[in-house]
Amino acid sequence: MGVSEARKAMIEGSALHCGDFVVCFIHKTVGQPPRKGGTGVLLQVADEFFLLTAEHVVSSYREGPSDRFLYLGGGLAEQSKAATEIESAGVLCRSDPHDIAVIRLSNDTVNMLRPDKQFLTLDCVDLHDPQAQGSEYLVLGFPTDPAWGIWNGTTREIQATFLPFGSVPYPGTTSHLINYDPLIHFALHYPKEDIWDNFGNEASLPHPDGISGSAIWRIRRKTTPMDKWVKQEISLVGIEHAFYSEARIIKVTKIGYAIQMIYAEFAHLRQMIDDAFPGEDWTAY
Repeated sequence: MGVSEARKAMIEGSALHCGDFVVCFIHKTVGQPPRKGGTGVLLQVADEFFLLTAEHVVSSYREGPSDRFLYLGGGLAEQSKAATEIESAGVLCRSDPHDIAVIRLSNDTVNMLRPDKQFLTLDCVDLHDPQAQGSEYLVLGFPTDPAWGIWNGTTREIQATFLPFGSVPYPGTTSHLINYDPLIHFALHYPKEDIWDNFGNEASLPHPDGISGSAIWRIRRKTTPMDKWVKQEISLVGIEHAFYSEARIIKVTKIGYAIQMIYAEFAHLRQMIDDAFPGEDWTAY
């Protein structure tokens, strides 16, 4: 099946903007090429700044003798302009079956990220996305390995490439999936076809290793011209957790579990979160 021009424009345009909120975790060992370590999304709540990702991304990120950086390239395939180490302090983790991590960013890290990166706000978060038939989702991660970019005379910059693709709710049963809880997770289809490369040719998606921790976005409106795009065009609805290769399913942890972790840990943010999600029962998470 071919890809309609309207759908291509919708996904590519949204991905171009959503790249402003996404970073890639990079591992670098002396004498070896850089390695990808997952993806994360940036969120601001009042005067606090966070990086949301999967718990297993943070666990692997802390291991080994490698240097650890955030790739700051925006858009679809721009070169890194800067890199900053993630401090281990201030990391909230919730392991399986939730597999969520919330990293509180220092002011120094926030200043390093800006102006190349932006932060989502709570009005872009949907705690109870129904995954309705016909809904369109955007997944934006780093399944390809980073590589050295150009030599600028003193340092070699790292270059990593986003992969954006559209998805829909998985139409089949999920009862056979291991470690899957419909109260915590939802499932998206990871298609074998109906995607395209940068030249407009139909292509196959690579194995999604590297998109762990990716933000999962629902595209709210499909007809807004991209030159009038604002961040409220999309909703942050989940964090990528796992991939079931045989079933071609991406398992997503609902975003409410990350927001609840912030709510529980940061008492001074609770009023703002309650105002953003009136009537929400945070003890249910």
